Amino acid sequence: MEDTFYVFWIPTLYHITDRQFEVCSVAANISDDPNEIHEVVVSIEDNWNITIANKVGTLLLTHMKKSSNGLISYKSSIDMSDSCSQVIFKEIPNAIYHLIKSLFHKHEHHDDKVDSLLRAYVSKSQDDVAIDRVNNEPLMHYLRIYEKKFIAYAQQLSMLSQAIKNNEKDLKRKYKLLDNYTLIEKKCQEALGESVYCNTLLYSKFFDCDCKEQNNNDSQRRLSLNIKNAVDNIRVIREKNLYGFNYRNTKISIRLAIFSLCLTVVGFIMAILGIVLTIKSFSI
Repeated sequence: MEDTFYVFWIPTLYHITDRQFEVCSVAANISDDPNEIHEVVVSIEDNWNITIANKVGTLLLTHMKKSSNGLISYKSSIDMSDSCSQVIFKEIPNAIYHLIKSLFHKHEHHDDKVDSLLRAYVSKSQDDVAIDRVNNEPLMHYLRIYEKKFIAYAQQLSMLSQAIKNNEKDLKRKYKLLDNYTLIEKKCQEALGESVYCNTLLYSKFFDCDCKEQNNNDSQRRLSLNIKNAVDNIRVIREKNLYGFNYRNTKISIRLAIFSLCLTVVGFIMAILGIVLTIKSFSI
């Protein structure tokens, strides 16, 4: 038997101390093979202990601490001779961590699949899961994940934005512009929705980006700067995308208005000609 420690971050919009879980139990098939069923059931008790069970075994996670920023620490004793522990519970897979979050968390500002990309923090040392310390390792773990995610978001959106500019010069691809504008808007909404949750960590009292209490502060400052600038970059890309979308729609609206006006003028001229011809026919 060996002790393993976990810290799960439950995405939250607010710093609250009286957090409650939404449901007592969730179940899902976590197999990557569509022809195989591997059902896992995750349940939580009133004392916040969590039980993870599958067809070959059960693991009890004993609750240790919780923080107002959404971090919750757990401890378990794993029997590594047990096949269930070896396959599933040595390190909590993303699918199981996603189920644990589902006990507490509703997806309000982002897609469910996006949230499942977070990885749980696992350690063999109890000292590593002290979530009430400034710049504790679990907190930094989740912020590093968001740093990579937001930079990747910004780079992807920048490429999509450039694709729009290229397509504007190609008459054959202009019909795809509306789809590109819509795609960028959707991606921006997903990223900015995630940033709202990330702010709960970034502005937590346990994250000191100035690192006044530490000598080595470069990594924390860089982490904070990268997240904030990546999110700001996404906002700029979104504003440019909305401007381009509105400008293109305005041009289309003006062209339609001109076309409609031309049709009206033509109709008016035809009406006058009709009246003239009618008058001449009576005069004859």
